[in-house]
Amino acid sequence: MSNQPVVYYGSKARVCLGDRVEKHGLLRRRVGRINYVPGISTPNHDMEFNGLVYVGIELEDGGVIATLVDPENSSLKKSIRLLERDSGQIQEIQPTDEFEG
Repeated sequence: MSNQPVVYYGSKARVCLGDRVEKHGLLRRRVGRINYVPGISTPNHDMEFNGLVYVGIELEDGGVIATLVDPENSSLKKSIRLLERDSGQIQEIQPTDEFEG
């Protein structure tokens, strides 16, 4: 990834820790908060590897998902939409956190 900030698809709006987002899937809509942003968060080897980087989303139902950042334009997928900025406390993904893959 370049040194460009991660942005939401089709916009110049930067992805920030704590943002409330909506992820559209085939069968359902999921809401959560951004808890990992490459270039902002302390690097985690599961979220930044082989030249690819991911944004972490802590879902309201308690799960955590990682969504790929497009390496060409540093944007998230179209299925991730910003709902609102939220500067409240968030449990960030830590450098030692591990994820099954």
